[in-house]
Amino acid sequence: MDAAKQIDRNYIPLRVQRRNLLFVVLDGVAIGLMSVGGAFISVFVIRLGVSPFWVSLLSSVPSAIALVMTIPWSRFAERRTRPQAVFAWARFAVHFVYPLVALVPLWLRGEFAAKAIVVIWSLSAFPSSLSEMMFTLVMGHAVPPDRRAFLMSRRWIFMGIAKLIAMPLASQLIGGMDFPLGYQMIYGANFAIAFLALFCALRLQVPKRERAVPPGSSGPWRARFREGIVELAQARRFMRFVSGRAILNLGLGLVSAVIPIYWVKDIHASDAWIGYFNAALSAATLIAYLPWTRVKHKLGTQWTLIASVTGYALYPALMSMARTPLAVLPVIVFHGLVGSGLNLSFFDALLDVCPPQKEERFVAINMTAVNLAGVVGPPIGAALLGILDIRRVMAVGTLVALGGVSVFALGTQVRGRVFNLLRRRLPPRRVRGSDTFTSRLRRWISSAQRRY
Repeated sequence: MDAAKQIDRNYIPLRVQRRNLLFVVLDGVAIGLMSVGGAFISVFVIRLGVSPFWVSLLSSVPSAIALVMTIPWSRFAERRTRPQAVFAWARFAVHFVYPLVALVPLWLRGEFAAKAIVVIWSLSAFPSSLSEMMFTLVMGHAVPPDRRAFLMSRRWIFMGIAKLIAMPLASQLIGGMDFPLGYQMIYGANFAIAFLALFCALRLQVPKRERAVPPGSSGPWRARFREGIVELAQARRFMRFVSGRAILNLGLGLVSAVIPIYWVKDIHASDAWIGYFNAALSAATLIAYLPWTRVKHKLGTQWTLIASVTGYALYPALMSMARTPLAVLPVIVFHGLVGSGLNLSFFDALLDVCPPQKEERFVAINMTAVNLAGVVGPPIGAALLGILDIRRVMAVGTLVALGGVSVFALGTQVRGRVFNLLRRRLPPRRVRGSDTFTSRLRRWISSAQRRY
C-alpha cells in the first residue's frame, strides 16, 4: 500500500513533463546568458586594482562557506514541501549580487571597490549552497527517472549555446565602453535576466514532498550523531558513490591550478591559444550531450558512469603528454566529450543512490564531500609542484582520480561480472565437501559478492 502511494505521489503526467521541459530549457538559457557575470568578475576586480590574494578569495571563500553551510541547509530543506519555491528564491538571492556589484563603483573607488566586490561575491555563497542542493532535487523530480538524461542534456545544450552567444557580445560591450561602465552594464543586464530565471523556476511543477523529520532531531547531540552515522552506514551504495566522487575530485583538484601553469610556462601557449582551448572545450561538450544520452539509454547509468569517469580521470595524464599548443587541442576535445557523459551520469547516479524521501540530506553530504576535495586538492597540488616535475604532478592526479574510478566500479555491475568471471575460471571441485584451496577461494568470492 505504501509503495502504491509512493508511485502515485511521484507520478508526473505527460502534459506536466512537457511543461517542465520548456521551463527547464528556458531557465538554462537564462543561466547561460548570465554566466558572463562569473566569467568576468575576476578580471573586473583585477582592473580595479586588487591584489592576487583578494582575487584568490573569489573561489576559496565560497568553497569554504559551502562546505560549512550545506548540511544545515539540508535540514532546512527537509522541512519544506515545495522544493521548487526554495530553489527559485534561493537562487534569486544569489543573483541579487549583480546589482550590488554594479553599484559599488559608484560609491567606492579603486582597491576599496574591488575588496567590497570580493566580499559581496563571497557572501552570495550562503544562498548559493542552498540553491545548488535544491537544483539537484528539483531537476531530478521534474520528470520521471528514465527522462532525466533527456531533460538535462537539452538544458545543458541550450545553456551552452546561450553562453557561446553571450560571451563575445559581453566582450565587445566591455571593450567598447569606458571602464567600469561596460562591466556595470553587464551586471545590470544579468539582474534583469535573473527575473526570467525566477519566473521559469517558479513555474516548474514538482511532486509535493512530505515534511520530513531528520533522524535524531531531538535528544542529546551524541545520540543524534550516532543515529546519523548508523543511517549513513546503512546506505552502502550512497557511501560508495560519494567516496568515489570525492577521490576523483581530489585527483582532479590536484591539477586544477597546475594545468594552466603548464599551458603558460611549459608549452608557452598564448592568450589566443587559451581562447581556442576554451572554445574547443565548449563545442565538444555541446556536441557530445546527445550521443551520451543515447549511450546512457542503451547501456544504463552505471556503465555510462564508469566510461565517462575513466576518460575524465585520464585527462591530466594525457595533458602531460602534449608538448605543443596544437597537441593540447585534441586532449581538450577529449576532455569535453567525456565531460558531457560525466555530467549526465553523475546527476542520475546521485539520485539513484539517495534513499527515498531523504534526498536533501544525502545530496548535502555529497556536496560537502565534493567541496572538501575541492578545498584540499589545489594546495596539495601546489605543494607537490615544489618537489616534483609538473608532468609528474599531473600523473599523480590521474593515479588518484583512477582510485576514485575503482571505487565507482565496486558499486556497479562491473563488480558482479568480475566475481562471476573469477568463479567460472576456477577448476571444478573434485571431491564433494573437500576443503581445498579452490573451494575456500570460491567461498571467499561468494562472501565478497554478497558483502559488496
